[in-house]
Amino acid sequence: MAMTTSQVKVRLEGGPNGFPDDFRARLVSSLEPKIKVRYGCGYEHFERTEESLTAVDGDVVIYRWTAQTRVAE
Repeated sequence: MAMTTSQVKVRLEGGPNGFPDDFRARLVSSLEPKIKVRYGCGYEHFERTEESLTAVDGDVVIYRWTAQTRVAE
C-alpha cells in the first residue's frame, strides 16, 4: 500500500460478521471523524477513536464500527 505525505493509515475495528480483513487496513486523505465504507447492499460506518497502534512503518489510527445503513432504491 503506497502512501503519500497527505495520507494517514487507519484500521477499521468491529463490524458485521464476514467483513473482509482486506477492507480493514486503509489509507485516508485526512483524519475525518467518521468513515463510511460500501459493503454488500449498504454501508458500514466507523468513527475515529483516540486509540492508535504503532507499526513498523508508522502509527495507525483506530476507527471503531458504529452502524450499518442500507442503500436506498
